[in-house]
Amino acid sequence: PRSTLFPYTTLFRSTELLGWQEDEFNFDFLFSCFHPDEKEIMTRLLKGSIQFVLNNKVSAKDTVFCVSFRIKIPNGKYLKVLRQSSVYERDTEGKMISNISTLSDISYIDKSNKVDWYFKSPNLNLEKFNNFIYQEYKDFFGNREKEVLFLLNKEKNSREITGELYISKNTVDTHRRNMLRKSNTDSTKELLSFARKNGILKPETAN
Repeated sequence: PRSTLFPYTTLFRSTELLGWQEDEFNFDFLFSCFHPDEKEIMTRLLKGSIQFVLNNKVSAKDTVFCVSFRIKIPNGKYLKVLRQSSVYERDTEGKMISNISTLSDISYIDKSNKVDWYFKSPNLNLEKFNNFIYQEYKDFFGNREKEVLFLLNKEKNSREITGELYISKNTVDTHRRNMLRKSNTDSTKELLSFARKNGILKPETAN
């Protein structure tokens, strides 16, 4: 079925895998089943990737977008799955009309609580693709949070950031905790990695 959030997406579903009834499980329902810690990340990520293939010529062969995340099943628990999406239909200009996605249970090999993704396509303009992702994350953190983030990327500690931004150490630490929560990361290293991959730290601000 078509999605009201993403009308160009078709979901190939496995009711046996997830346990939901086929008539209730569509793409919009999938969004409601994302883990709360990952919902904002997943929404922005999927929107950026879909917008890219809707606005650019992509190969119907060997084009795949993969993302791993947690999804709720009927007993209320969360299952770690891998979503693999590929082009299903293209228009005369080579742009995607619809895609097809499959979900696989990877909980037996991936016990993490992190969202991970990659996009592969022949002759992919990676910079152009990344810019679509970056647009979805440009307001993910607030302005002051990004100022703290940029200084963390320069290997500044909280006390040094306090001196540069003229704010209290408690305020700096609050910003750091909030960014860890929003990005679902557990350390400054993971936070910086998340920010680079999703374009919050652009090349000119990365080390």
